[in-house]
Amino acid sequence: MARFGLFLAVAVTILSAGVDLAQAGSHLWQSGVKLQDPLPIRHIALNNRGKADVEANRKGNLEKRFLLQLHQGRVKKWPDTTIRYCYNDAAAKGALEASFAMAQRRWSNAGLDMTVFLYNEVAEPGDDCTTHADRANILVIHYNTVGTLLTTNAIHPLNPALPSYLGPKMNLSMLETVGTLNPVTNIAHELGHAWGLLHEHQDRTWWESPLGNFDTGEGPAPFQRGNFACDQLADYTARLTLDAQGNAHGLSVEEICGDQSAANSIGFSAADWLPFPRDTTENEYSDNVDWESIMLYPSNAGGRGQVTAGNDARANVLVGYRSASDDEDDPVRVVRSFGGNFDPTDRDVDGIMYMYGKLKLYGEESDWGGLIIETAHPLNGEFNEVFQESHCR
Repeated sequence: MARFGLFLAVAVTILSAGVDLAQAGSHLWQSGVKLQDPLPIRHIALNNRGKADVEANRKGNLEKRFLLQLHQGRVKKWPDTTIRYCYNDAAAKGALEASFAMAQRRWSNAGLDMTVFLYNEVAEPGDDCTTHADRANILVIHYNTVGTLLTTNAIHPLNPALPSYLGPKMNLSMLETVGTLNPVTNIAHELGHAWGLLHEHQDRTWWESPLGNFDTGEGPAPFQRGNFACDQLADYTARLTLDAQGNAHGLSVEEICGDQSAANSIGFSAADWLPFPRDTTENEYSDNVDWESIMLYPSNAGGRGQVTAGNDARANVLVGYRSASDDEDDPVRVVRSFGGNFDPTDRDVDGIMYMYGKLKLYGEESDWGGLIIETAHPLNGEFNEVFQESHCR
C-alpha cells in the first residue's frame, strides 16, 4: 500500500501579521441535494518510472502532498462531502456572504465539482446558528476587522478537556492588508483548511534535516533553516520576551525558531511556517513543491512591515530554493520568494478528492475509505498523542 503525504491539522497557522485564532455561498450552493451516482473514480496508469502517466497539462496533479490532522478518533471528514455552515451573526453574513461564494467558485473553477463537494447553509445567523442542536458538526463563520484568518481542519469531536471548543469554526476578515492581500483568495485558502488541507510549506518532505527529511542527494532542500527569517515575523518581539537567561518562556530562541511544537506552545507564528513534527508528511509521489498551491503562503505573510496602497513592505519570512524562472522545469535553481497564489491547483483539488474517496492514485485500492485521519488508516495510531484540537490560518 502506498504511503504519502499525511494530512495533519496542526495548531495555529497565520496568514495575518498579528493574530489570534483561524458564503453563505450563493443559494446555488446551499441546496442539500446530492448526486445520485458517485463521482467516477479515475484510475491513472503508471509509466516506466512508476509515476502517473498523465497528459502534459495535468502532469503532477496527482502528486499533491496531503496534510490533515492524524489523531485517532478525534478528526473526521465532512459527511456526504458537504460542509454544513452558518454565520455567527447577521453582520458576519452581510460582510462575508458574497466573498465566501466567490471563494467556493475558485475551487469549483479549479475542478472541485460543485455538484459533489457541497456547501449547505443550515441555520439563520445568530442563536439559530450558534446554539444549533448539531453545533458540533456545523462550521460557524465569524467575521472580524483585525485581519484574523483561522479555520478548524475538518471536524473535531467534542473534548471535555477543551470545553471552549463547540464545533468547527472559521474566522474571516475582509482586510486587504493580510495574507495574499486579496480577501477572496484568503477565504479560498481557509476553505482548503475546512476540507482538510494544510500548508504546502509545512511538509517535512521539503525541509532540510534535521527539521525535515529532504533527500539531499537531489540537491539543496527547497526549504532550509538558514532561509527562514524567524526574527522578521511581526510577533517575534512580543512572543519572545526573554528572561535573564536569554530564554523565552523557558525555551531557547533556537527552539522557538526551529521547532514547530515549541513555537506553537507559546502562540508564536513561527508555528505557521516550520515543518510539522515527526515523520508526518511522507511523500513518495511528488518531485517538487507545488509552488502554485493556494495552500502555500506568500513568502512575506506575517512579516514585519506595513501594507499601504500599492506597496507591500512586509519582510520575507521564508524563501525557497527553486527554479530561477516560473518554469519549474528550468534546471537553474536559485533562492527566491514564492507565493501570492490566487487559485487552487490541480494538486490541491486532487488532494481533497483523494481524501474524500473520489480519487484513487495510480490504480491503488484505498481500504481505509480515503482519509488518513480515520482510525482504519495504518498510520493513524502513530499520531494519537501529537495534536489536540487544531486550527489553521
